[in-house]
Amino acid sequence: MSPHALPWQSSGLGLLVTLALLAGGIPLARRIGWLDQPTSRKPHARPTPMVGGVAMFGGLLAGSVFLAPPPFALDILGSALTAVVLLGFWDDCRTLSTRIRLLFELLIAMLLIQGGEITVRELGNLLGTGPLNVGLWSTPFTVLCFVGTLNALNMSDGLDGLAAGQSFVSLSVMLGLTLWAGEAQWAAWIMLLLAVLLPFLLVNAPFTTERTPLTFMGDAGSKLLGLCLFLFTVSLSQKTAPPFAPVTALWLLAMPLMELFSSIVRRLLQRQSPFQSDKGHLHHRLQQRGFDKRQIFLLLNGGSLLFALTGALGHLAGVPDFVLFYGLLLLFVAYCWFVMRNPITV
Repeated sequence: MSPHALPWQSSGLGLLVTLALLAGGIPLARRIGWLDQPTSRKPHARPTPMVGGVAMFGGLLAGSVFLAPPPFALDILGSALTAVVLLGFWDDCRTLSTRIRLLFELLIAMLLIQGGEITVRELGNLLGTGPLNVGLWSTPFTVLCFVGTLNALNMSDGLDGLAAGQSFVSLSVMLGLTLWAGEAQWAAWIMLLLAVLLPFLLVNAPFTTERTPLTFMGDAGSKLLGLCLFLFTVSLSQKTAPPFAPVTALWLLAMPLMELFSSIVRRLLQRQSPFQSDKGHLHHRLQQRGFDKRQIFLLLNGGSLLFALTGALGHLAGVPDFVLFYGLLLLFVAYCWFVMRNPITV
């Protein structure tokens, strides 16, 4: 068997298994009542199955049998993936408290750090004063990055296809950077995740204004994507000869990260808990301004693509890290300004 065929076989199997699980899981979820019910905060048209995350997880597991193990402990990866999907599934079914979610996210982060040795050690020349080493703060900083990425994807999952679309954009640009750097082993794993995302997008994304999603990914899916994006960006940006710099990773995930941090800032300024759910996210504000869900899907995913390409091309062109960092910081300030200037009307 040709080793060059394995990534395509892996991706093909992952795609087919995800399709099969969606095809079987959606009617099953309707029969057993595993549905996301419409509420004032989740005003979708009808009760909708939440099998997307579980289907993607099954496709990821199936496709991985054709791939060489990634450059870290495969058992740790499998345990962490299973743990985040189970945590998300539990949250989908029972709506866990913030404290319980954070506790389990902390434990999963420590599993990756201690068992998989996945840590953020070097931030590059972010400030223009020389390389920044995290040093003794490596473990808590890595935990913060992990929890932040998981919750950034979760916050993006408030509009049909948005979290999946932004993940697809980030992973596609990341795939190009890894292939450019000759990282075939990592590229194969990214291809697999793209392959299992595609069937979900086909049944969830609002490609037309009137389209109703057949299923949601649920917290199981958003946490699965968050873990994979964290794993890929940290592992690749911390290599001895990295395919991209840490600041490039920020550009790859710019839209969900800016949504996360702007939401935290907004809630703190309003003297609310930063973990309190609300309808103040950018997609909510655009809906109140008259944009339909298809327009918002295209606009925000287009923004994600623009940010990701800016970071990738800046890295390839040799733009200094601090220039990219300060540029992103200015965009974040502009993002926060737009959000504050366009309040939600109740």
